[in-house]
Amino acid sequence: MKLLYFTLLVCVLVSLVQAIYIPPFRVQDADAPLVEQDIEEQSTDLITQCGDEDDILQIEYINLTPETPARGENLHIDFKGTLKETVTDGAYVFVTVKYGYVQLLKKKFDLCDEIDKIDEKCPLEKGPLVLSKDVKLPKAIPGGKYTVEAQVYTENEDLVTCLHGVTSFPK
Repeated sequence: MKLLYFTLLVCVLVSLVQAIYIPPFRVQDADAPLVEQDIEEQSTDLITQCGDEDDILQIEYINLTPETPARGENLHIDFKGTLKETVTDGAYVFVTVKYGYVQLLKKKFDLCDEIDKIDEKCPLEKGPLVLSKDVKLPKAIPGGKYTVEAQVYTENEDLVTCLHGVTSFPK
């Protein structure tokens, strides 16, 4: 459950805020080719935006410290973006989490309920959005490759942002 919370936190931060790296956690152009070998060489993540310039949330940066998250350690997340419009109650996040090729989760979450867990409140007002959060990663994260996709929508079904992240923990 803590892994799910971490996953949601990262996705929500990036989506309304976003989630996964800048040396290994970097935001990549969604049009750039994604080579499987590139993912394997990076010990942690690669996040791509699967939306476009019309998304309501425009992400400037996401920084994770340390760059390579470790089990049982704190992960500090800094996020900066701009909302083109206010995101109100009724917005939701659709999250899919896979462990290797096995789907662990496919679920819709109320965005306002989730951001309340990271000390933010709805509505998220139009304009700059800056967040900073520490997350304690559980010691018992099984080794392997995790893939997360999060799509955030307004109550009117407009895309706020879409994120795709990949991370690996050593076995």
